[in-house]
Amino acid sequence: MRRFRPDFLIRLTKDEYLVLETKGRDDQQNRTKRATLAGRFRPVNAHGGLGTRHADVSFNPADVDGIIAQYAPDHRAGKVGHAKSPAA
Repeated sequence: MRRFRPDFLIRLTKDEYLVLETKGRDDQQNRTKRATLAGRFRPVNAHGGLGTRHADVSFNPADVDGIIAQYAPDHRAGKVGHAKSPAA
């Protein structure tokens, strides 16, 4: 896998993050990227002292709120800040 820079790195809580990718369509390269990312997060999450990392993908901008809400239920209540792109 080439160098990976996520579309969005969202801090859900003090020790919990969501890597959110936005795609127009899915293809084998994107599926491989997600599988590799999940493999990298497994040992971090298993460690227990390094926080928790999640990864997901949106194929439709209308899905973003729902995806974030899966990992941060307080998002719908307005208790979680807005996502910022790491490139910004």
